[in-house]
Amino acid sequence: MIAPADGDAAGSFDLLLPYAAALAALPCSWAVASGWAVDLFLGRVTRDHFDVDVAVCRDDQAEVYAALRGAGWSLEKVVAGRLERWDGERLDLPVHEVHARRPRGEPAHLELLLNEGDAARWRYRRAPAISRPRARAELRSAGGIPFLAPELVLLFKSAHLRPRDELDFAACLPALAPEPRAWLHEALASLDPAHPWLPRLLP
Repeated sequence: MIAPADGDAAGSFDLLLPYAAALAALPCSWAVASGWAVDLFLGRVTRDHFDVDVAVCRDDQAEVYAALRGAGWSLEKVVAGRLERWDGERLDLPVHEVHARRPRGEPAHLELLLNEGDAARWRYRRAPAISRPRARAELRSAGGIPFLAPELVLLFKSAHLRPRDELDFAACLPALAPEPRAWLHEALASLDPAHPWLPRLLP
């Protein structure tokens, strides 16, 4: 578990700096995802985090593989819930998660999530018709750390509704601007018209 650091919000994000440094070598865009993305959006750490997830575009996987292998990382793909060695072959759905490890340096472990889409548009893995311009999908924190837009993070979380997903939704909701809130409402309604978050997303 990665717990919030003592001190102010800016200091607590220091936990992400080794990840940003490790990912700086990638020749493609990347973005912090999941719960940490929510906190980067809000500008404060709202809860404990179990790990750091990083989103990269599936079409960039060859560049990601080459850069990380060249930097000494070993790479494994998650296949049907099991970790298997990844030797650089093209990964297609349903495989969407890669673990990277290295014997020295911080961080020692990265979790990479392969996102669908291309240079112009991000697409939701479970329903590719749901999309977002990439310029709106990837944002930057005040400290310069790229992160996945909160409405996209919440869309992923809406499929689980674990306690931490409910916490992230509740934390994000007051800060969501009208346009991303409306986008998330439309996306959720198309997937599940009875989703419990829908009434709370209405103005």
